Amino acid sequence: MRIVKRLAVGLCLAGVISTAVAVNWVKVFDSDGLIVYVDPNSIKTDDAGYRLIWTYGDYSQKPITNGNMTATTMIERVSVDCKLDRYQVLSLKLFDHQGNLLGSPDMTGKPFTDIPPGSASSFVEAVACHSRE
Repeated sequence: MRIVKRLAVGLCLAGVISTAVAVNWVKVFDSDGLIVYVDPNSIKTDDAGYRLIWTYGDYSQKPITNGNMTATTMIERVSVDCKLDRYQVLSLKLFDHQGNLLGSPDMTGKPFTDIPPGSASSFVEAVACHSRE
């Protein structure tokens, strides 16, 4: 009976772990030391009609520095307004080169920002606005 319980617990943990890492990062931008990936499988539409998408920014070639902090990775949840070509960062997390979480700034109330043509954000917008849920 003990073996059956251990096997059941192991299978449950394997299912949770495989679901947690089932992110499909696809490269959409690579220029000037910044590589941006999106997870097209995570795209949703909220009640206001904005497209929600997860992004992964690789800043290892040009780290983000602020005082003693040096971040090489940023993961963001972004809301994209496809009609007005603008986006809003809903949440973000910064990590160092070892994968340690450095911080998660409060993005509450941050306004939408216009998306410049040819920018990393414009490539994120193209994926978010032209994919199906």
